[in-house]
Amino acid sequence: MTKIKILRTIITKSPACAAEAAQAITAINKKSPAVDSRCGRVAMNALADTSAGWTADERAAIAELMPESADESREYTLRVRLTSSEQIALESNAKSEGVSLSEYARKKIFAS
Repeated sequence: MTKIKILRTIITKSPACAAEAAQAITAINKKSPAVDSRCGRVAMNALADTSAGWTADERAAIAELMPESADESREYTLRVRLTSSEQIALESNAKSEGVSLSEYARKKIFAS
């Protein structure tokens, strides 16, 4: 799904984020250097909008709007207790997808 299609979905299902999503579409059309930051901000706000009723596929598409830049630091750590077998399965799944454990966990968390 293209950025514009994702943003249009946000406009349709999240009135609280509609204006900001429309501004992001304008930024895309103008080829603004602020596109990534605008889209990222819209995505974060849209995912936080519990009244929008996002499907799992929509949540995953919206999460794709969030830039993964070296400039953005991750400051929050989520601690989760796992059994040994859960840890092994999680690490195995991450390795099979060719991503870090953190990246794998983020993908699973934001896809639901």
